[in-house]
Amino acid sequence: MNVLMLTLLLAMVGSAELFRLVGGMAIVMAGLHFLGQASGRTVRRTGRGHLYNLVLLWVPGLIALVLSVAALSFVTVNRPGSPAYILAVAMFGCEIVMLVVGSAERDDAAPSRAATR
Repeated sequence: MNVLMLTLLLAMVGSAELFRLVGGMAIVMAGLHFLGQASGRTVRRTGRGHLYNLVLLWVPGLIALVLSVAALSFVTVNRPGSPAYILAVAMFGCEIVMLVVGSAERDDAAPSRAATR
């Protein structure tokens, strides 16, 4: 929710430089968090998982990272208030949320309490 509020606030201000700076830092922070979480899960699953599981772990977040950078560049190129700007802001908000959600998922390989009793 905080990411969406940040995106809307940046869109209302209408400054391309501010959007580039703050949006870029949001992408960097969310991207580093995703990379840390995904690499940690990859190390924990080494030898236990299939390649398919690793693809499902890495690909959605990497796609969200690339699309959020593309959306940020679209936002800074178009003038505020134009339809392209509004669509780029919506795309940026959706992709940064997907990046945050993708890195916040719990590890499904952890045993549950019921299974350990």
